[in-house]
Formats: sequence, structure tokens, C-alpha cells
Amino acid sequence: MNSKFGRGARRMFGSMLCAVGLGSGWAQAASLPMPTAEWDWMLSASQTQHRATPWTDKRDAQQAFGALLDVQTRWQQWTGRFALVGDPLWQDNATPNSADTELDLIPYELFWQGPLTLGESKADVTLGKIRLDWGVGYGYRPLDLFLPYQQNPLGIQVEEGPGVALLSLYDATGEWSLVATDASWVSEQRTTPLQRQNQQRGVGLRHYRLSGDSEWQVIGYVDDVRKGLLGASWVSVLNASWEVHGSALYQRRYWQYALPQESHQPVQLKEQHDAGQALLGVNWAGSSGQNVIAEYWYDGRCWGDSQWQEALARVGSLQAQQQPALAGAYAQGFEHSNLMAHNLLVHWSLDKSAWRNWTWSQSSDLLSRVTPTLDVLYAPQDGGVMLTPRVNIELHDSGASSSALELEARYAGGDSHSVYAQIPDRLTFLLNLKGRF
Repeated sequence: MNSKFGRGARRMFGSMLCAVGLGSGWAQAASLPMPTAEWDWMLSASQTQHRATPWTDKRDAQQAFGALLDVQTRWQQWTGRFALVGDPLWQDNATPNSADTELDLIPYELFWQGPLTLGESKADVTLGKIRLDWGVGYGYRPLDLFLPYQQNPLGIQVEEGPGVALLSLYDATGEWSLVATDASWVSEQRTTPLQRQNQQRGVGLRHYRLSGDSEWQVIGYVDDVRKGLLGASWVSVLNASWEVHGSALYQRRYWQYALPQESHQPVQLKEQHDAGQALLGVNWAGSSGQNVIAEYWYDGRCWGDSQWQEALARVGSLQAQQQPALAGAYAQGFEHSNLMAHNLLVHWSLDKSAWRNWTWSQSSDLLSRVTPTLDVLYAPQDGGVMLTPRVNIELHDSGASSSALELEARYAGGDSHSVYAQIPDRLTFLLNLKGRF
């Protein structure tokens, strides 16, 4: 087992820890408050059932076990968040390309934030490594601009922030923000070649405004990868039950895997021109404790249905020619943020307090601790489907500490010719035990 850091994260981590260490000495001398710490932990056991695909033969089911210990600490105007991750700590039936079994120490947030007075205006300054979540949406968020955070992930996930310098000025109804980011401040062993190619450095301007029951934002950003982008979002609360939201983004450049002209060549990372993304959704919250989110989104960077079918045809030909390594290279298309351009998602959840609404469940102590959810993702272009059910069972909650048991699964399939039906991982089950203290 070992620990790893990305080069940028190493430099940032060392310099900021020096600052925190010096600050600790000053704190003792001046009798300042000591740092606070909040701990989260998670144990995750999984079983994955595989299918035969044009890229791979069917393999035996694979079991794995992972663990996470996460601490968030605050002192004065500093905030740090660090994770010790073993994912996996153990696995059976490992393939040659499986991730190494190791412990990673990941500093995924470490930043300073403080107020600044500019004349009569109030402002905040943020410096360091921090997640910036400006996206709007549940299934996909086009305005997560700086690092591609995973939506609806399974099991253990650690989402790092980029290096950030942020100046935010506030008025009575909104905010103006000037931002500079560096996405290379991440642990390199946790990124794919596509993600590394898309790591950007840039500057931008954001305006956020609240008007009645609606809020909107506009963002302009220029970096060394996308060469300029413009995005906007809007959220409006219609009444006590209904909310609508939407976002859109245009970017001048992007990097994606492209099919080569010759079938005997592997897919290649290439710079592409002009792409748009858009999302529109509604959220309904019922008085009975039920919540439903329905969303449609479009991603113009994806392979189209014809490109996927061409890729599948080439893979079949390469397998017939006994070139499995070259055929397997076409599976890199699964690394794209979205597999299909057009996507429909429905999310349903039931709050644990809702069980009191029915006579048959009012007296059940167990059900009063259960929160079920279901996500259905549908690709209308080829009939692909991805299902993700979850059940969260609260075991303990004292306010100062809590624990929960979570059962979750994910199925990828649908039409036999769909892209989701070609994903090697057909069905995954997870048992998670997690808590906070």
C-alpha cells in the first residue's frame, strides 16, 4: 500500500500546510480557538456481474471491498478537507487493467476565504483548492465548468476541487464573481487520459441574480482548452410543489475520442470545434413526502448513434482478424461525459417521514428510518436504459454522530443494440455502511 499525490496538489498541499502550521503556532501564542474537525467514514462492498460485449468476453462476477475516511477541518479563515481512500482495498477475479490495491491520501479541498471591503461594496476572496458548484440539475450539470464532477455515482467517490482564485462582490439582489482556476491540481492517478487532456487553466466572469422566486446566472470563461465558452442557467419556484430549471452552454473547442479514417487504427484524442449542451427539468415535491425530478439534456460532444454503430462494426471486424487489443481501444468511447447526445431521466424518492401518512406503516420503527430512491435514465436514440435503485436505512442519529446502511444497485441495458447494452458491467450491487462523527 502507498500514498500518491499529483504534482500540482503536492506543491499546493505542502505550502498551505506550512501556512497552517505557522498559524497553529500563532494560535497557541495568542490563545486563539483551536481547529474543528468533522469526520466521515464509509465501508463499501460490491459485486459486479459482467456480460459479453464486442470488446470483451464474459467474465465471472467480481467482488470488491473499499473504505473511506474523510475529515473536514476549519481554523480561522482556513478550510481543509482530506480523504484516505482504499478503493478497492480488496478484489477478486482482478483483470490486468484493474486498479492497484492501495491507499490514497487526497487533499481535495484546502482554501482560505475572507472578507474584503471595496468602497461601499462587500466582497469575499477565496484562494486555494476548492470545489465550485455552479451547475444546475440533477442528472447532468453543463455548468460544472472546471472539473467534471460525477452525477449520481455509486459507492465511494472523492471529488477534488481545482486551484481557484475567486473574488465575489455582493449587492442587494446578486453577485459578481471574477474567477481564475487551474484544473491540474488533482491527483494524477485518479484521472483518465481524456480528463487530463481536458484539464484547463483560465479566467472568467460570473453574474448571479435573484429576482422574486427566480434566480439566474450568466458565465463567460476563457481557458487554454476550450478557447472560450458562454453559459447560463435559470431556476424558478412556481409554487409550494413545483420548480423548473434549465441551463445551456456553448464552447468553441473540446477534446474527445474520434473514430479514425482507417479501421486498423485505434480511436484518437482530437480537438473538436463548436459544441453546445443544454438541460431542462422540473421538480415536484408532494405533501406526502414524495419527490420527482424529470430532466432532458443534450450534449453535442457525444458520438452519435451512427458513430457508435460504426465503432461496433469495426470492433467486430477487428475481433475476426484476431486483433483484440486494437478492438478494445474503441471502448474508450465509454469515457465520454455522456454516452448519447439525447438523454431523459426520471428520479423518484420518498422521505422517511412519509411512512407516517399510511395506517399500515405508521407503527413501524424500521420504515420510519428508510429512504428509497429510484433513477431511470433513458437514451431515446437507441433505446438504452440505466436503472439505479437505492435504499438508505438510518441506524443512528444523535446530532453529533450518525450512521446509515445503504443498499444500491445499477443495471445497464435496454435494447440489445443500444450503447448501454454494450457496457461490460451489466449489473452492480453495493452494500455501504457509512457515518459521521
